[in-house]
Amino acid sequence: MADLPEAFVSHVSQGRVRVKIPAKKNDRGYFSELKNHLVPLPGVVKVETNSVTGSVLVLHSLDLKSLDDLKTMSQYPEMMGLFKLAEPQTGNVSFGRDLAGAFAGLNETVKGVTGGVVDLPTCGILGLLGLGIWQISRGEVAVPAVTALWYASSILRDQLANGKQEDSKVTI
Repeated sequence: MADLPEAFVSHVSQGRVRVKIPAKKNDRGYFSELKNHLVPLPGVVKVETNSVTGSVLVLHSLDLKSLDDLKTMSQYPEMMGLFKLAEPQTGNVSFGRDLAGAFAGLNETVKGVTGGVVDLPTCGILGLLGLGIWQISRGEVAVPAVTALWYASSILRDQLANGKQEDSKVTI
């Protein structure tokens, strides 16, 4: 069993787990066999495999907060000689978190420069409004102007809704 391909969990949400097995990409026979082994597992509702991407999507009814269900889900493939699930990498931060952190930092910078009067979403609103007006002035009223104005109004509506929620909070 030392030659088992290494796999990693790429996504987990309620009722879904996606596992990637890079070493087995494009191996149709392997993924067909893998699907046959995972379907009868208790709690597994459906298994979808994609040999081109080297991934397995497991739709389940398990409670992954339960240690017993989690052990079953993680140990079964190795016991059956299918793949070895790698330990999750805790030091890596995803691209999305990096990007969100960068925008949060930029937002704080904009607030600092403007004394808290303007934030990044406000800059977005103003930019999209300006783009919409500029497109209208050029006679391009169809999609670009309408789209820019729509996005600006959506952001503004969200900002107003968030402001109302914050205003309604009572601090003691």
